Amino acid sequence: MGAKEFANNPAKRRLFDLSPQKREGTMEEIADVVAFPASDKASFLSGTDILVDGGLAGALSDVPFETMRTSAR
Repeated sequence: MGAKEFANNPAKRRLFDLSPQKREGTMEEIADVVAFPASDKASFLSGTDILVDGGLAGALSDVPFETMRTSAR
């Protein structure tokens, strides 16, 4: 999903606006995170989840659910 789809959908646009990065991740950024656990640089990494959301989960933890609703459904 690209920026155009976010701009045309009020609910998705709201998530985009709440994201600390104010942008969506690129394919390269996602690929870098996917490749890291398979690399030698991750030799001490064990049993973890890596959340790749540009900080959205952290930003949403401070936002009351009611404020995330939009009038358009």
